[in-house]
Amino acid sequence: DCTNNGEVYGRKDVGGIVGQMEPYINMKLSESGIGKIGQEVKALGIAMEELENSADTGSLTLQKRVQRIRTYLGEVETTLKDAAQNPTESNVIPQLQAEINILTKQLELLGRESIGSAAAIGNNIKGITSRTKSLSETFENVMQEAENLALSDFVADISDVNLEDATLGKVTKSTNGGRVYGDINVGGITGTISLEYDLDPEDDLTADFSMKERRRYELTSIIYRCENTAMVSAKKDYVGGVCGRMDLGLITDCEGYGTIYSESGDYVGGIAGITGSTGQDSFAKCSLAGKNYIGGIVGSGITEDATGESSTVRWCYSLVDVTGAQQFWGAIAGVNTGDYLECYFVSDELPGINRTSYAEKAAPITYDELLNVSGLPEEFKTFTLTFVVGDEVVYATTFEYGESFDEDIFPELPKDAVGSVHWDTAELQNLKKDTVVRAAYSNYL
Repeated sequence: DCTNNGEVYGRKDVGGIVGQMEPYINMKLSESGIGKIGQEVKALGIAMEELENSADTGSLTLQKRVQRIRTYLGEVETTLKDAAQNPTESNVIPQLQAEINILTKQLELLGRESIGSAAAIGNNIKGITSRTKSLSETFENVMQEAENLALSDFVADISDVNLEDATLGKVTKSTNGGRVYGDINVGGITGTISLEYDLDPEDDLTADFSMKERRRYELTSIIYRCENTAMVSAKKDYVGGVCGRMDLGLITDCEGYGTIYSESGDYVGGIAGITGSTGQDSFAKCSLAGKNYIGGIVGSGITEDATGESSTVRWCYSLVDVTGAQQFWGAIAGVNTGDYLECYFVSDELPGINRTSYAEKAAPITYDELLNVSGLPEEFKTFTLTFVVGDEVVYATTFEYGESFDEDIFPELPKDAVGSVHWDTAELQNLKKDTVVRAAYSNYL
Protein backbone atom coordinates (compact mmCIF):
# COMPACT_ATOMS: atom_id res chain seq x y z
CA ASP A 1 0.00 0.00 0.00
CA CYS A 2 2.70 2.47 -1.03
CA THR A 3 2.40 5.59 -3.17
CA ASN A 4 5.20 7.53 -4.84
CA ASN A 5 4.79 10.84 -6.68
CA GLY A 6 8.41 11.98 -6.63
CA GLU A 7 10.91 11.56 -9.44
CA VAL A 8 13.28 8.60 -9.12
CA TYR A 9 16.67 8.49 -10.85
CA GLY A 10 19.36 5.81 -10.75
CA ARG A 11 21.76 3.69 -12.77
CA LYS A 12 20.54 0.13 -12.52
CA ASP A 13 17.48 -1.61 -11.02
CA VAL A 14 15.41 1.56 -10.67
CA GLY A 15 11.74 1.47 -9.65
CA GLY A 16 9.08 3.87 -8.45
CA ILE A 17 8.37 1.70 -5.39
CA VAL A 18 11.18 -0.91 -5.23
CA GLY A 19 14.57 -0.93 -6.94
CA GLN A 20 15.35 -4.66 -6.91
CA MET A 21 12.79 -7.11 -5.60
CA GLU A 22 14.24 -10.37 -4.36
CA PRO A 23 12.18 -13.48 -3.55
CA TYR A 24 11.27 -14.12 0.05
CA ILE A 25 12.43 -17.55 1.14
CA ASN A 26 11.62 -18.63 4.70
CA MET A 27 14.60 -20.90 5.31
CA LYS A 28 15.54 -22.79 8.42
CA LEU A 29 18.59 -24.93 9.08
CA SER A 30 17.95 -28.63 9.55
CA GLU A 31 19.29 -30.45 12.59
CA SER A 32 21.65 -32.42 10.36
CA GLY A 33 22.82 -29.20 8.67
CA ILE A 34 23.59 -27.56 12.00
CA GLY A 35 25.48 -30.72 12.97
CA LYS A 36 27.59 -30.67 9.81
CA ILE A 37 28.59 -27.03 10.33
CA GLY A 38 29.27 -27.73 14.00
CA GLN A 39 31.63 -30.58 13.11
CA GLU A 40 33.59 -28.31 10.77
CA VAL A 41 33.79 -25.58 13.42
CA LYS A 42 34.99 -28.13 16.00
CA ALA A 43 37.66 -29.43 13.60
CA LEU A 44 38.79 -25.87 12.94
CA GLY A 45 38.98 -25.25 16.69
CA ILE A 46 41.22 -28.30 17.13
CA ALA A 47 43.48 -27.04 14.33
CA MET A 48 43.74 -23.68 16.11
CA GLU A 49 44.70 -25.41 19.37
CA GLU A 50 47.44 -27.31 17.56
CA LEU A 51 48.74 -24.00 16.23
CA GLU A 52 48.76 -22.44 19.69
CA ASN A 53 50.56 -25.49 21.13
CA SER A 54 53.22 -25.56 18.43
CA ALA A 55 56.85 -25.18 19.44
CA ASP A 56 57.10 -21.67 18.01
CA THR A 57 54.02 -19.51 18.68
CA GLY A 58 55.24 -16.90 16.23
CA SER A 59 55.18 -13.13 16.44
CA LEU A 60 52.99 -10.99 18.69
CA THR A 61 50.92 -10.03 15.65
CA LEU A 62 50.30 -13.68 14.88
CA GLN A 63 49.36 -14.41 18.48
CA LYS A 64 46.80 -11.58 18.48
CA ARG A 65 45.33 -12.84 15.24
CA VAL A 66 44.95 -16.34 16.72
CA GLN A 67 43.19 -14.92 19.78
CA ARG A 68 40.81 -12.97 17.54
CA ILE A 69 39.99 -16.08 15.54
CA ARG A 70 39.30 -18.05 18.72
CA THR A 71 36.80 -15.31 19.70
CA TYR A 72 35.05 -15.50 16.33
CA LEU A 73 34.93 -19.29 16.56
CA GLY A 74 33.19 -18.95 19.90
CA GLU A 75 30.60 -16.60 18.35
CA VAL A 76 29.88 -19.09 15.57
CA GLU A 77 29.46 -21.89 18.12
CA THR A 78 27.02 -19.76 20.13
CA THR A 79 24.96 -18.96 17.03
CA LEU A 80 24.84 -22.64 16.08
CA LYS A 81 23.46 -23.44 19.54
CA ASP A 82 20.80 -20.73 19.06
CA ALA A 83 19.94 -22.19 15.65
CA ALA A 84 19.50 -25.65 17.17
CA GLN A 85 17.20 -24.29 19.88
CA ASN A 86 15.26 -21.86 17.62
CA PRO A 87 15.47 -23.19 14.03
CA THR A 88 12.75 -20.84 12.72
CA GLU A 89 14.32 -17.66 14.12
CA SER A 90 14.54 -15.36 11.07
CA ASN A 91 17.89 -13.72 11.88
CA VAL A 92 19.85 -16.90 12.66
CA ILE A 93 20.91 -17.65 9.08
CA PRO A 94 22.11 -14.13 8.15
CA GLN A 95 23.88 -13.83 11.48
CA LEU A 96 25.62 -17.15 10.99
CA GLN A 97 26.53 -16.24 7.43
CA ALA A 98 28.03 -12.92 8.53
CA GLU A 99 30.03 -14.56 11.32
CA ILE A 100 31.43 -17.26 9.04
CA ASN A 101 32.39 -14.61 6.47
CA ILE A 102 34.27 -12.65 9.15
CA LEU A 103 35.93 -15.82 10.40
CA THR A 104 37.03 -16.75 6.90
CA LYS A 105 38.58 -13.32 6.34
CA GLN A 106 40.43 -13.51 9.64
CA LEU A 107 41.81 -16.92 8.68
CA GLU A 108 42.98 -15.52 5.35
CA LEU A 109 44.82 -12.76 7.20
CA LEU A 110 46.38 -15.39 9.47
CA GLY A 111 47.72 -17.18 6.41
CA ARG A 112 49.34 -14.01 5.07
CA GLU A 113 50.84 -13.00 8.41
CA SER A 114 52.34 -16.46 8.97
CA ILE A 115 54.46 -16.33 5.80
CA GLY A 116 58.10 -16.81 6.80
CA SER A 117 57.27 -18.38 10.17
CA ALA A 118 58.77 -21.62 11.45
CA ALA A 119 58.01 -24.88 9.63
CA ALA A 120 55.79 -26.13 12.45
CA ILE A 121 53.54 -23.10 12.17
CA GLY A 122 53.55 -23.40 8.38
CA ASN A 123 52.25 -26.97 8.58
CA ASN A 124 49.57 -25.93 11.06
CA ILE A 125 48.49 -23.08 8.77
CA LYS A 126 48.10 -25.50 5.87
CA GLY A 127 45.80 -27.62 8.00
CA ILE A 128 43.79 -24.56 9.06
CA THR A 129 43.49 -23.43 5.43
CA SER A 130 42.11 -26.84 4.49
CA ARG A 131 39.60 -26.77 7.39
CA THR A 132 38.52 -23.23 6.42
CA LYS A 133 37.78 -24.30 2.86
CA SER A 134 35.84 -27.30 4.13
CA LEU A 135 33.78 -25.08 6.47
CA SER A 136 32.87 -22.72 3.63
CA GLU A 137 31.85 -25.56 1.31
CA THR A 138 29.82 -27.27 4.03
CA PHE A 139 28.00 -24.04 4.87
CA GLU A 140 27.14 -23.42 1.20
CA ASN A 141 25.80 -26.97 0.84
CA VAL A 142 23.70 -26.68 3.98
CA MET A 143 22.29 -23.34 2.81
CA GLN A 144 21.39 -24.83 -0.57
CA GLU A 145 19.63 -27.72 1.15
CA ALA A 146 17.70 -25.26 3.33
CA GLU A 147 16.67 -23.21 0.30
CA ASN A 148 15.54 -26.29 -1.63
CA LEU A 149 13.47 -27.41 1.35
CA ALA A 150 11.89 -23.96 1.73
CA LEU A 151 11.03 -23.71 -1.97
CA SER A 152 9.47 -27.16 -1.97
CA ASP A 153 6.75 -25.75 0.30
CA PHE A 154 5.53 -23.51 -2.55
CA VAL A 155 3.16 -24.95 -5.14
CA ALA A 156 3.89 -24.73 -8.86
CA ASP A 157 0.24 -24.33 -9.93
CA ILE A 158 -0.85 -20.85 -8.83
CA SER A 159 -4.37 -20.95 -10.30
CA ASP A 160 -6.02 -21.88 -6.99
CA VAL A 161 -3.84 -19.76 -4.71
CA ASN A 162 -5.43 -16.89 -2.78
CA LEU A 163 -2.88 -14.12 -3.28
CA GLU A 164 -4.50 -12.02 -0.56
CA ASP A 165 -3.14 -14.56 1.95
CA ALA A 166 0.48 -13.99 0.90
CA THR A 167 2.07 -11.53 3.32
CA LEU A 168 5.80 -11.77 2.57
CA GLY A 169 7.69 -11.30 -0.68
CA LYS A 170 4.85 -9.21 -2.09
CA VAL A 171 4.35 -5.64 -3.27
CA THR A 172 0.62 -4.96 -3.28
CA LYS A 173 -1.82 -2.11 -3.98
CA SER A 174 1.00 0.34 -4.64
CA THR A 175 0.94 3.24 -7.12
CA ASN A 176 3.70 5.19 -8.79
CA GLY A 177 2.95 8.66 -10.16
CA GLY A 178 6.49 10.03 -10.39
CA ARG A 179 8.86 9.80 -13.33
CA VAL A 180 11.35 6.93 -13.15
CA TYR A 181 14.62 7.05 -15.09
CA GLY A 182 17.78 4.92 -15.17
CA ASP A 183 20.33 3.21 -17.37
CA ILE A 184 19.08 -0.37 -17.32
CA ASN A 185 16.32 -2.45 -15.63
CA VAL A 186 13.79 0.33 -15.02
CA GLY A 187 10.15 -0.11 -14.00
CA GLY A 188 7.24 1.92 -12.72
CA ILE A 189 6.90 -0.32 -9.65
CA THR A 190 10.20 -2.26 -9.53
CA GLY A 191 13.30 -2.20 -11.68
CA THR A 192 13.87 -5.94 -11.52
CA ILE A 193 12.65 -9.12 -9.85
CA SER A 194 15.77 -11.22 -9.43
CA LEU A 195 18.33 -12.78 -7.15
CA GLU A 196 21.29 -10.74 -5.95
CA TYR A 197 24.75 -12.25 -6.25
CA ASP A 198 27.97 -11.45 -4.42
CA LEU A 199 29.49 -9.87 -7.49
CA ASP A 200 27.80 -6.91 -9.15
CA PRO A 201 28.09 -7.28 -12.91
CA GLU A 202 26.00 -5.16 -15.28
CA ASP A 203 23.30 -7.80 -14.93
CA ASP A 204 22.79 -9.83 -11.74
CA LEU A 205 20.36 -12.19 -13.45
CA THR A 206 21.65 -15.59 -14.40
CA ALA A 207 21.03 -16.94 -17.87
CA ASP A 208 21.58 -20.43 -16.46
CA PHE A 209 18.26 -20.46 -14.60
CA SER A 210 16.01 -23.21 -15.95
CA MET A 211 12.27 -22.69 -16.20
CA LYS A 212 11.86 -25.21 -13.39
CA GLU A 213 14.04 -23.06 -11.16
CA ARG A 214 12.18 -19.91 -12.15
CA ARG A 215 8.82 -21.52 -11.36
CA ARG A 216 9.97 -22.35 -7.86
CA TYR A 217 10.14 -18.65 -7.08
CA GLU A 218 6.74 -17.81 -8.55
CA LEU A 219 5.00 -17.39 -5.21
CA THR A 220 7.99 -15.96 -3.33
CA SER A 221 8.08 -12.68 -5.25
CA ILE A 222 4.71 -11.18 -6.17
CA ILE A 223 3.58 -7.83 -7.57
CA TYR A 224 -0.16 -7.66 -7.03
CA ARG A 225 -2.70 -4.94 -7.83
CA CYS A 226 -0.10 -2.26 -8.53
CA GLU A 227 -0.37 0.67 -10.93
CA ASN A 228 1.98 3.02 -12.75
CA THR A 229 0.69 6.28 -14.23
CA ALA A 230 3.96 8.09 -14.93
CA MET A 231 6.73 8.20 -17.52
CA VAL A 232 9.26 5.37 -17.23
CA SER A 233 12.41 5.54 -19.34
CA ALA A 234 15.93 4.13 -19.63
CA LYS A 235 19.06 4.69 -21.65
CA LYS A 236 19.49 1.00 -22.38
CA ASP A 237 17.55 -2.26 -22.10
CA TYR A 238 14.60 -3.54 -20.04
CA VAL A 239 11.93 -0.93 -19.38
CA GLY A 240 8.42 -1.72 -18.16
CA GLY A 241 5.36 0.03 -16.85
CA VAL A 242 5.40 -2.29 -13.83
CA CYS A 243 8.78 -4.13 -13.99
CA GLY A 244 11.82 -3.59 -16.19
CA ARG A 245 13.27 -7.07 -16.04
CA MET A 246 11.31 -9.92 -14.51
CA ASP A 247 13.58 -12.91 -14.15
CA LEU A 248 11.25 -14.76 -11.79
CA GLY A 249 8.15 -14.24 -9.67
CA LEU A 250 4.58 -13.28 -10.54
CA ILE A 251 2.95 -10.06 -11.77
CA THR A 252 -0.84 -10.14 -11.53
CA ASP A 253 -3.78 -7.72 -11.55
CA CYS A 254 -1.58 -4.74 -12.43
CA GLU A 255 -2.08 -1.68 -14.64
CA GLY A 256 0.41 0.22 -16.79
CA TYR A 257 -0.21 3.76 -18.08
CA GLY A 258 1.91 6.75 -19.08
CA THR A 259 4.84 6.76 -21.49
CA ILE A 260 7.34 3.88 -21.46
CA TYR A 261 10.46 4.12 -23.60
CA SER A 262 14.15 3.36 -24.06
CA GLU A 263 16.49 5.90 -25.59
CA SER A 264 18.76 3.36 -27.28
CA GLY A 265 17.88 -0.07 -25.91
CA ASP A 266 15.63 -3.07 -26.40
CA TYR A 267 12.85 -4.80 -24.43
CA VAL A 268 10.13 -2.29 -23.62
CA GLY A 269 6.71 -3.38 -22.31
CA GLY A 270 3.55 -1.85 -20.91
CA ILE A 271 3.76 -4.29 -17.99
CA ALA A 272 7.29 -5.81 -18.20
CA GLY A 273 10.23 -5.21 -20.52
CA ILE A 274 11.04 -8.93 -20.44
CA THR A 275 9.61 -11.79 -18.41
CA GLY A 276 11.13 -15.13 -17.50
CA SER A 277 8.15 -16.13 -15.39
CA THR A 278 4.41 -15.33 -15.26
CA GLY A 279 2.42 -12.17 -15.96
CA GLN A 280 -1.36 -12.35 -15.85
CA ASP A 281 -4.68 -10.50 -15.46
CA SER A 282 -3.11 -7.12 -16.23
CA PHE A 283 -4.00 -4.08 -18.35
CA ALA A 284 -1.82 -1.67 -20.33
CA LYS A 285 -2.88 1.67 -21.84
CA CYS A 286 0.30 3.53 -22.64
CA SER A 287 2.69 4.86 -25.26
CA LEU A 288 5.79 2.74 -26.01
CA ALA A 289 9.06 3.30 -27.86
CA GLY A 290 12.49 1.66 -28.16
CA LYS A 291 14.74 -0.13 -30.64
CA ASN A 292 13.66 -3.78 -30.68
CA TYR A 293 11.19 -6.00 -28.79
CA ILE A 294 8.47 -3.50 -27.95
CA GLY A 295 5.19 -4.95 -26.63
CA GLY A 296 1.97 -3.68 -25.12
CA ILE A 297 2.18 -6.21 -22.29
CA VAL A 298 5.78 -7.51 -22.50
CA GLY A 299 8.65 -6.76 -24.82
CA SER A 300 9.55 -10.46 -24.82
CA GLY A 301 9.21 -13.71 -22.93
CA ILE A 302 11.66 -16.61 -22.92
CA THR A 303 11.64 -20.19 -24.22
CA GLU A 304 14.08 -22.93 -23.31
CA ASP A 305 15.16 -24.69 -26.47
CA ALA A 306 16.20 -27.84 -24.61
CA THR A 307 12.94 -28.40 -22.71
CA GLY A 308 10.42 -26.29 -24.59
CA GLU A 309 9.25 -24.76 -21.30
CA SER A 310 8.41 -21.09 -21.45
CA SER A 311 7.44 -17.97 -19.61
CA THR A 312 3.70 -17.31 -19.44
CA VAL A 313 1.62 -14.23 -20.29
CA ARG A 314 -2.12 -14.76 -19.98
CA TRP A 315 -5.48 -13.02 -19.60
CA CYS A 316 -4.09 -9.57 -20.35
CA TYR A 317 -5.53 -6.62 -22.31
CA SER A 318 -3.84 -3.71 -24.05
CA LEU A 319 -4.77 -0.48 -25.78
CA VAL A 320 -1.36 0.93 -26.60
CA ASP A 321 0.49 3.06 -29.08
CA VAL A 322 3.97 2.15 -30.35
CA THR A 323 5.54 5.45 -31.39
CA GLY A 324 9.01 4.12 -32.19
CA ALA A 325 10.54 0.73 -32.98
CA GLN A 326 13.06 -0.69 -35.44
CA GLN A 327 11.83 -4.27 -35.43
CA PHE A 328 9.85 -6.77 -33.35
CA TRP A 329 6.84 -4.96 -31.92
CA GLY A 330 3.22 -5.71 -31.17
CA ALA A 331 0.16 -4.83 -29.10
CA ILE A 332 0.81 -7.81 -26.79
CA ALA A 333 4.50 -8.69 -27.26
CA GLY A 334 7.37 -7.79 -29.51
CA VAL A 335 8.32 -11.36 -30.34
CA ASN A 336 6.62 -14.75 -30.13
CA THR A 337 8.84 -16.16 -27.41
CA GLY A 338 7.11 -17.76 -24.46
CA ASP A 339 3.53 -18.91 -23.96
CA TYR A 340 0.64 -16.47 -24.52
CA LEU A 341 -2.93 -17.36 -23.59
CA GLU A 342 -6.13 -15.35 -24.06
CA CYS A 343 -4.48 -11.95 -24.42
CA TYR A 344 -6.47 -9.34 -26.35
CA PHE A 345 -5.88 -5.87 -27.73
CA VAL A 346 -7.61 -2.94 -29.42
CA SER A 347 -5.74 -1.36 -32.33
CA ASP A 348 -6.33 -0.42 -35.96
CA GLU A 349 -2.60 -0.48 -36.68
CA LEU A 350 -0.72 -2.95 -34.49
CA PRO A 351 -0.48 -6.74 -34.80
CA GLY A 352 -0.66 -8.88 -31.66
CA ILE A 353 2.89 -10.22 -31.66
CA ASN A 354 5.45 -8.90 -34.12
CA ARG A 355 3.69 -9.08 -37.52
CA THR A 356 0.96 -11.53 -36.61
CA SER A 357 -2.14 -11.85 -34.47
CA TYR A 358 -3.20 -15.20 -33.02
CA ALA A 359 -6.64 -16.46 -32.06
CA GLU A 360 -6.95 -17.24 -28.33
CA LYS A 361 -3.38 -16.09 -27.87
CA ALA A 362 -2.89 -12.48 -28.99
CA ALA A 363 -6.10 -11.50 -30.75
CA PRO A 364 -7.70 -8.18 -31.73
CA ILE A 365 -11.06 -7.16 -30.33
CA THR A 366 -13.24 -4.09 -30.83
CA TYR A 367 -13.38 -1.29 -28.31
CA ASP A 368 -16.99 -2.18 -27.53
CA GLU A 369 -15.89 -5.73 -26.74
CA LEU A 370 -13.18 -4.34 -24.48
CA LEU A 371 -15.77 -2.33 -22.57
CA ASN A 372 -17.56 -5.56 -21.71
CA VAL A 373 -14.47 -7.13 -20.11
CA SER A 374 -15.02 -7.86 -16.43
CA GLY A 375 -12.83 -5.73 -14.17
CA LEU A 376 -11.86 -3.24 -16.91
CA PRO A 377 -10.24 -0.22 -15.22
CA GLU A 378 -12.05 3.11 -15.49
CA GLU A 379 -8.99 4.60 -17.23
CA PHE A 380 -9.85 2.56 -20.33
CA LYS A 381 -13.27 4.22 -20.62
CA THR A 382 -12.02 7.77 -21.19
CA PHE A 383 -9.06 9.36 -22.96
CA THR A 384 -7.11 12.57 -22.55
CA LEU A 385 -6.14 15.21 -25.11
CA THR A 386 -3.25 17.33 -23.83
CA PHE A 387 -1.57 20.42 -25.28
CA VAL A 388 2.00 21.03 -24.16
CA VAL A 389 4.31 24.02 -24.64
CA GLY A 390 7.84 23.15 -23.57
CA ASP A 391 7.34 21.18 -20.36
CA GLU A 392 4.09 22.96 -19.42
CA VAL A 393 0.61 21.57 -19.97
CA VAL A 394 -1.43 24.54 -21.22
CA TYR A 395 -4.71 22.69 -21.74
CA ALA A 396 -6.14 19.22 -21.27
CA THR A 397 -9.55 17.66 -21.78
CA THR A 398 -11.05 14.19 -21.75
CA PHE A 399 -12.83 12.55 -24.67
CA GLU A 400 -14.49 9.31 -25.68
CA TYR A 401 -13.06 6.66 -27.99
CA GLY A 402 -13.29 7.77 -31.65
CA GLU A 403 -14.17 11.40 -30.87
CA SER A 404 -13.03 14.28 -33.14
CA PHE A 405 -12.19 17.92 -32.49
CA ASP A 406 -12.21 20.96 -34.75
CA GLU A 407 -9.68 23.77 -34.81
CA ASP A 408 -11.42 25.63 -31.98
CA ILE A 409 -9.90 23.17 -29.48
CA PHE A 410 -6.33 24.38 -30.13
CA PRO A 411 -5.06 26.83 -27.47
CA GLU A 412 -3.36 30.05 -28.46
CA LEU A 413 0.35 29.58 -29.21
CA PRO A 414 2.97 31.65 -27.36
CA LYS A 415 3.65 35.00 -29.01
CA ASP A 416 7.12 35.64 -27.59
CA ALA A 417 8.79 32.64 -29.23
CA VAL A 418 12.01 33.10 -31.21
CA GLY A 419 11.23 31.89 -34.74
CA SER A 420 7.97 30.34 -35.89
CA VAL A 421 5.84 28.10 -33.71
CA HIS A 422 3.04 25.71 -34.58
CA TRP A 423 1.29 22.68 -33.14
CA ASP A 424 2.87 19.39 -34.25
CA THR A 425 -0.56 17.91 -35.02
CA ALA A 426 -2.92 19.71 -37.39
CA GLU A 427 -6.00 17.46 -37.29
CA LEU A 428 -7.65 15.76 -34.39
CA GLN A 429 -10.10 13.36 -36.00
CA ASN A 430 -11.30 9.95 -34.82
CA LEU A 431 -8.99 9.87 -31.79
CA LYS A 432 -8.64 6.41 -30.25
CA LYS A 433 -5.83 6.86 -27.75
CA ASP A 434 -4.51 9.39 -25.28
CA THR A 435 -3.09 12.17 -27.43
CA VAL A 436 -0.45 14.80 -26.71
CA VAL A 437 -0.10 17.80 -29.03
CA ARG A 438 3.13 19.76 -28.62
CA ALA A 439 4.24 23.20 -29.68
CA ALA A 440 6.97 22.88 -32.34
CA TYR A 441 9.51 25.60 -33.02
CA SER A 442 11.55 26.41 -36.10
CA ASN A 443 13.96 29.26 -36.79
CA TYR A 444 13.25 31.84 -39.44
CA LEU A 445 15.36 31.46 -42.57
